[in-house]
Parts: sequence; structure tokens; C-alpha cells
Amino acid sequence: MKQIDVLEVIGDWLPLSHAIDALDAVSTGNEDDAYIWLRVLFIACWIVGAIIVGSLTLRRRTP
Repeated sequence: MKQIDVLEVIGDWLPLSHAIDALDAVSTGNEDDAYIWLRVLFIACWIVGAIIVGSLTLRRRTP
């Protein structure tokens, strides 16, 4: 497996790739609504995951 192949696989799982795919589908009209909502759901899962990881790793600062 070449380095470009590895980076391509990693890039396919990152949220920006799905955002670009969804925007491209909206602008061209080539895909149906389920495809777009699946991409939006994937991005929302990344956001929720980032909030959960952040809440678990940050210390509370209560006076």
C-alpha cells in the first residue's frame, strides 16, 4: 500500500471530505436527499464525538 493510498483512506473518514461531498451533491443535484443527510449525519457524529472527548479530557475549574 503506497503512502498516497493510506492518506486517501484517512481523508475519506475525515469530516471535511463529507462536507465537500454534500455541498457538491447539493450544487449539482446528482444525488438524492438521503445521500446528503447521510453526509450531514456523519459530520454531526464527528461534532458530538469531539464534544465528548473534550469533556472527558478537560479539567473542571470550579472555585
